[in-house]
Amino acid sequence: MNMLRNFLYVGRIVVPEWKKELLEIVDGLHSRIVSEEIFEKVASILSDKKRKSLITNLNDEMLPLRQQLLCSKCDKKFTGAPSKGNGGKFYYYHCRNRCNGS
Repeated sequence: MNMLRNFLYVGRIVVPEWKKELLEIVDGLHSRIVSEEIFEKVASILSDKKRKSLITNLNDEMLPLRQQLLCSKCDKKFTGAPSKGNGGKFYYYHCRNRCNGS
């Protein structure tokens, strides 16, 4: 997945932050492997997939209180997940911060 987002393939180089200078993306001396149009299309498709999967996961009807409950240990929002057991699937809420709050 990182390869599909790498600016090297469109002839650019990422210059990281250093001291007081900000991160910068500059044109490289090497030739591009992929056109900017294709690079932008791939980036768009990847960001749409990420958004769609997040939306479907948040709207699970078996976990209506997801993002509504707060953890008593760290005050972060709870999320939820199904767990398989002998009797089938069981849904439970847990903290997103991994503080073992549930």
